[in-house]
Amino acid sequence: MNASTIAKPPADPLDTWQRLMAAYDAAREAADAALGESDAANSAEFHAWEALMRTDAPDLAAVQWKLDELFGDVGRERIEGGFVDGWLLGFTDVILADVERLIGGAA
Repeated sequence: MNASTIAKPPADPLDTWQRLMAAYDAAREAADAALGESDAANSAEFHAWEALMRTDAPDLAAVQWKLDELFGDVGRERIEGGFVDGWLLGFTDVILADVERLIGGAA
């Protein structure tokens, strides 16, 4: 058996979430420090946020964070006029799958 045929164990969802949250926090701090003047910093913040939104939530606290990002006060601050743009709705399938998985409906 060679190394390429040995399956890697699946990543721990909590470890993955914490790593991505740390990356997002660092990117957000860099974007805040740039005061919106750095396209690179703003882009890095968005991509780190998007990675968090797309990853499996390890627990209900992470699901709550995602929902708040989209629909809570945090989300409303991002969206002019207080409505949800269509691109944000693409994340709802991921969040609904998180809830189903965490309550035992899916593996």
